[in-house]
Amino acid sequence: MVDRITDQVSGLRGLPVTEAPPTFFISPDRMAENVREIIEEEYTREEADIEAQILALMDFIEPGTDLKQAFADLYAGSVVGYYDTDTGEMFVLNTGDSLTPAAKSTLAHELVHALQDQAFDLDAFLPEDEENDDLERAKVALVEGDAVLASSQYVNSFLTRSEIIRLYSSNRNGVDLSNIPRVLIRLLTFPYREGAVFVAEIHDDGGWESVDAAYSHPPLSTEHILHPGKYFSGEGPVPVSLPDLGSALGPGGETLGEGTLGEFMITLYLENRLTRPRAAAAAEGWGGDAYALLRNAGQDESVLVSLSAWDSVGDAHDFYDAMASYFEVAGPQGLELTASDEGLRAWGSDSRDIHLALSGDEVLLIISESGAALEAIAARFPDFPS
Repeated sequence: MVDRITDQVSGLRGLPVTEAPPTFFISPDRMAENVREIIEEEYTREEADIEAQILALMDFIEPGTDLKQAFADLYAGSVVGYYDTDTGEMFVLNTGDSLTPAAKSTLAHELVHALQDQAFDLDAFLPEDEENDDLERAKVALVEGDAVLASSQYVNSFLTRSEIIRLYSSNRNGVDLSNIPRVLIRLLTFPYREGAVFVAEIHDDGGWESVDAAYSHPPLSTEHILHPGKYFSGEGPVPVSLPDLGSALGPGGETLGEGTLGEFMITLYLENRLTRPRAAAAAEGWGGDAYALLRNAGQDESVLVSLSAWDSVGDAHDFYDAMASYFEVAGPQGLELTASDEGLRAWGSDSRDIHLALSGDEVLLIISESGAALEAIAARFPDFPS
């Protein structure tokens, strides 16, 4: 059965099988155990704590959330199959002696990953040391979107009508994810949902040959995933860099993390308090950005600094106005407006201080837990009002 499905997926996707991947069908408990072991090994406590600080400052999670545990719970309850690039093995959720329609669909999806790995070397395509968060999300969206589209074609081509009905009427794991933060669920689903739409656009343009070519010319940002036309036109992200900021927090200050938020994360951020249409419209003119998480352990202060560039001055104004509306909405910090001038807004509370500034086609956002170093950080950006 596995060999037959392998041949069917290979023929449909148009990628040859150079080596048949070993396949293991395992129980839900074993799948959850495997997934938790992978997260324990590959997602360090330091990485989780840094990411948790960023997400907390952006209002996605409560301060002190154990992000590593939350991710483990989410993936252990969601994953129904995976391909291991280190061993070339596939693991698929299935119970009983025969393959369920869900297992066949999952197997097809993971077989696409095995074919991708053999043809394009997924470890090289998705390096572990990728420093650009947004670029990584975009490339993962290509990989997963490819597998979603190909496995969907497999389902429609080779499963019977009754199998398809069973597949789409079944709950594959039945796990309650209602307590998982929304942002984590969206980070999980983005490469599958939006990625599939993106890959479908490429496939419609030139079939699987065009999808193959995308691995040599991958999407460079989540903007490309959300707006395939910008990928086709070659509109790449604008390089944005931050000055040295760690010393602005005084003795003991350091930069814990740096990266790029990208259009997708900025949209999610705005959706915390604004409507989805308003959030999407405000983020659509994204051109590029850079962020840094600063920390002074001695003063128990964390600061998130984001500098974003926009496609036009008008787009920058739209984002600036949307961020101003965001902080004017009553939130858990109880923010009060402390400064208002042309191109400058500031808010403060007992637990949070915000600095928002506009200069031409760029927007500066500083979110501080105490505000002690906020002025010193803002001074590092002399082109912005302060």
